[in-house]
Amino acid sequence: MEEAMDENDERRERTEGDAEERAHAEAAVAAEAAAGEAAAETTPEEDAAYWKDRFLRANADLQNVRRRAAEDVEARVVSRLEAILHDLMEVDDYLAHALGNIPEDVRRAEQADAFLAGIQAIREALERVLRTHGLEVVEPAEGEPFDPTLHEALEMLEEEGLREPRLEVVRRGYRIGNRILRPAKVRVVRPKAAGSDSETAPAEDSDRG
Repeated sequence: MEEAMDENDERRERTEGDAEERAHAEAAVAAEAAAGEAAAETTPEEDAAYWKDRFLRANADLQNVRRRAAEDVEARVVSRLEAILHDLMEVDDYLAHALGNIPEDVRRAEQADAFLAGIQAIREALERVLRTHGLEVVEPAEGEPFDPTLHEALEMLEEEGLREPRLEVVRRGYRIGNRILRPAKVRVVRPKAAGSDSETAPAEDSDRG
């Protein structure tokens, strides 16, 4: 009899314990649901501000992507254009060298004038193409001082009787706007110093070309 009563008590205690646990679990779930509902409840003004912020951020990201893409395209176009212009500059150098080093017997030859005029016309046409693409010649004028941002000194010379330094152009340079594509190569001729026995002095090495 006593054993049966003990078993009933144990079952009742287990049942009460299970019910208490279920009650705690249900209360926790209800509390979490209430907290979620409270967090989800926002005013229309708050919703509008949230979505406006999301839109502005997305729009800013899109504008940054477009700007970087445009800059990348522009950089590649400029790089290709400069490479082509450098090649054309070399062609102009060859034509200038050819026109400046024609032997006298060639100049006196029959129809030499027409031949030389044709070469000169080709060079002028090439220079027009360069100017069309924004190139400007960098060539020091008479009396212009040496400017390391525009000129590259190949050598330094001294000359007796010279009152002011002068620049002798070896190869002219080119620029686009404020950007120097190729500095002008020059010889710098200075008045000879009193008591100086040196006629020439090497210029400092330069990697600019």
